[in-house]
Amino acid sequence: MHWPAMNQLIRPSLRRSAVIGGIAGTAYLTEMALDMRVASNRYDDLVLWGGFVTRDRARQRLLGAAIHYLLSIALAAAYCTLSPLLPGWPGWVRGVAFVQIENALLYPSVPVLNALHPEVRSGRLPSLLTWRYFWVEIARHVAFGATLGALPKERQR
Repeated sequence: MHWPAMNQLIRPSLRRSAVIGGIAGTAYLTEMALDMRVASNRYDDLVLWGGFVTRDRARQRLLGAAIHYLLSIALAAAYCTLSPLLPGWPGWVRGVAFVQIENALLYPSVPVLNALHPEVRSGRLPSLLTWRYFWVEIARHVAFGATLGALPKERQR
Protein backbone atom coordinates (compact mmCIF):
# COMPACT_ATOMS: atom_id res chain seq x y z
CA MET A 1 0.00 0.00 0.00
CA HIS A 2 1.37 3.41 -0.96
CA TRP A 3 1.11 6.16 1.64
CA PRO A 4 1.41 9.70 0.33
CA ALA A 5 4.20 11.88 1.61
CA MET A 6 3.27 14.75 3.91
CA ASN A 7 3.72 17.20 1.03
CA GLN A 8 0.94 15.38 -0.86
CA LEU A 9 -1.62 16.18 1.81
CA ILE A 10 -3.91 19.05 0.91
CA ARG A 11 -3.87 22.22 2.98
CA PRO A 12 -7.54 23.22 2.86
CA SER A 13 -8.61 26.81 2.63
CA LEU A 14 -10.75 28.19 5.42
CA ARG A 15 -13.28 29.47 2.86
CA ARG A 16 -13.61 26.05 1.19
CA SER A 17 -13.86 24.27 4.55
CA ALA A 18 -16.53 26.74 5.69
CA VAL A 19 -18.59 26.19 2.53
CA ILE A 20 -18.45 22.40 2.45
CA GLY A 21 -18.65 22.11 6.24
CA GLY A 22 -21.67 24.41 6.24
CA ILE A 23 -23.44 22.43 3.53
CA ALA A 24 -22.67 19.06 5.17
CA GLY A 25 -23.61 20.46 8.59
CA THR A 26 -26.94 21.58 7.17
CA ALA A 27 -27.52 18.06 5.79
CA TYR A 28 -26.88 16.71 9.30
CA LEU A 29 -29.36 19.15 10.86
CA THR A 30 -31.93 18.35 8.15
CA GLU A 31 -31.61 14.64 8.96
CA MET A 32 -31.88 15.51 12.66
CA ALA A 33 -35.12 17.46 12.11
CA LEU A 34 -36.51 14.62 9.99
CA ASP A 35 -35.65 11.83 12.43
CA MET A 36 -36.95 13.87 15.36
CA ARG A 37 -40.29 14.30 13.58
CA VAL A 38 -40.64 10.83 12.06
CA ALA A 39 -39.24 8.79 14.95
CA SER A 40 -40.52 11.14 17.67
CA ASN A 41 -37.18 11.18 19.41
CA ARG A 42 -35.90 14.05 21.53
CA TYR A 43 -32.20 13.79 20.68
CA ASP A 44 -31.52 17.40 19.76
CA ASP A 45 -27.83 18.01 19.07
CA LEU A 46 -28.32 21.77 19.26
CA VAL A 47 -29.54 21.42 22.84
CA LEU A 48 -26.76 18.92 23.49
CA TRP A 49 -24.02 21.39 22.51
CA GLY A 50 -25.70 24.57 23.75
CA GLY A 51 -26.79 22.92 27.00
CA PHE A 52 -23.22 23.04 28.27
CA VAL A 53 -23.34 26.83 28.12
CA THR A 54 -26.86 27.85 29.19
CA ARG A 55 -30.14 26.47 30.55
CA ASP A 56 -32.27 28.73 28.32
CA ARG A 57 -33.67 26.53 25.53
CA ALA A 58 -33.66 29.25 22.83
CA ARG A 59 -30.06 30.18 23.63
CA GLN A 60 -29.09 26.51 23.76
CA ARG A 61 -30.29 26.02 20.20
CA LEU A 62 -28.60 29.20 18.95
CA LEU A 63 -25.26 28.45 20.64
CA GLY A 64 -25.62 24.78 19.72
CA ALA A 65 -25.98 25.74 16.04
CA ALA A 66 -22.85 27.90 16.23
CA ILE A 67 -20.88 25.06 17.86
CA HIS A 68 -22.31 22.53 15.38
CA TYR A 69 -21.21 24.61 12.39
CA LEU A 70 -17.74 25.25 13.84
CA LEU A 71 -17.29 21.51 14.33
CA SER A 72 -18.63 20.87 10.81
CA ILE A 73 -16.04 23.25 9.37
CA ALA A 74 -13.26 21.58 11.36
CA LEU A 75 -14.36 18.12 10.20
CA ALA A 76 -14.57 19.31 6.58
CA ALA A 77 -11.03 20.72 6.85
CA ALA A 78 -9.78 17.40 8.26
CA TYR A 79 -11.52 15.50 5.44
CA CYS A 80 -9.97 17.75 2.79
CA THR A 81 -6.53 17.40 4.37
CA LEU A 82 -6.67 13.63 4.77
CA SER A 83 -8.49 12.78 1.54
CA PRO A 84 -5.29 11.57 -0.22
CA LEU A 85 -5.06 8.84 2.45
CA LEU A 86 -8.58 7.55 1.79
CA PRO A 87 -9.41 4.69 -0.59
CA GLY A 88 -10.42 5.51 -4.16
CA TRP A 89 -14.10 4.81 -3.56
CA PRO A 90 -16.88 7.06 -4.85
CA GLY A 91 -16.84 10.43 -3.05
CA TRP A 92 -20.01 9.95 -1.04
CA VAL A 93 -18.80 6.53 0.21
CA ARG A 94 -15.44 8.03 1.20
CA GLY A 95 -17.24 10.81 3.06
CA VAL A 96 -19.51 8.40 4.92
CA ALA A 97 -16.56 6.15 5.85
CA PHE A 98 -14.50 9.12 7.07
CA VAL A 99 -17.30 10.54 9.21
CA GLN A 100 -18.28 7.15 10.62
CA ILE A 101 -14.66 6.66 11.73
CA GLU A 102 -14.88 10.03 13.49
CA ASN A 103 -18.20 8.97 15.01
CA ALA A 104 -16.73 5.66 16.22
CA LEU A 105 -13.69 7.39 17.72
CA LEU A 106 -15.83 9.88 19.64
CA TYR A 107 -18.68 7.56 20.66
CA PRO A 108 -16.80 6.22 23.71
CA SER A 109 -17.12 9.71 25.24
CA VAL A 110 -20.92 9.31 25.37
CA PRO A 111 -20.97 7.85 28.91
CA VAL A 112 -19.07 10.92 30.14
CA LEU A 113 -21.46 13.27 28.30
CA ASN A 114 -24.41 11.35 29.67
CA ALA A 115 -23.15 11.62 33.25
CA LEU A 116 -22.12 15.28 33.12
CA HIS A 117 -24.56 17.00 30.76
CA PRO A 118 -27.00 19.22 32.70
CA GLU A 119 -29.89 18.61 30.28
CA VAL A 120 -29.52 14.82 30.44
CA ARG A 121 -29.22 14.92 34.23
CA SER A 122 -32.39 17.04 34.48
CA GLY A 123 -34.32 14.76 32.10
CA ARG A 124 -34.89 17.50 29.50
CA LEU A 125 -32.71 15.50 27.11
CA PRO A 126 -33.03 11.69 27.09
CA SER A 127 -30.17 9.42 28.11
CA LEU A 128 -27.51 9.10 25.45
CA LEU A 129 -26.64 5.56 26.52
CA THR A 130 -29.22 3.84 24.34
CA TRP A 131 -29.20 1.89 21.09
CA ARG A 132 -31.69 4.39 19.73
CA TYR A 133 -29.23 7.28 20.20
CA PHE A 134 -26.46 5.14 18.68
CA TRP A 135 -28.47 4.54 15.48
CA VAL A 136 -29.71 8.14 15.35
CA GLU A 137 -26.11 9.34 15.39
CA ILE A 138 -25.15 6.91 12.64
CA ALA A 139 -27.99 8.15 10.41
CA ARG A 140 -27.12 11.80 11.02
CA HIS A 141 -23.46 11.15 10.29
CA VAL A 142 -24.38 9.32 7.07
CA ALA A 143 -26.21 12.46 5.92
CA PHE A 144 -23.18 14.60 6.81
CA GLY A 145 -20.62 12.25 5.28
CA ALA A 146 -22.49 11.54 2.05
CA THR A 147 -22.91 15.27 1.50
CA LEU A 148 -19.30 16.01 2.43
CA GLY A 149 -17.96 13.37 0.05
CA ALA A 150 -20.31 14.25 -2.80
CA LEU A 151 -19.09 17.86 -2.93
CA PRO A 152 -16.23 18.61 -5.31
CA LYS A 153 -12.80 18.10 -3.78
CA GLU A 154 -10.41 20.96 -3.29
CA ARG A 155 -7.67 21.01 -5.90
CA GLN A 156 -4.14 20.28 -4.82
CA ARG A 157 -1.78 23.19 -5.08
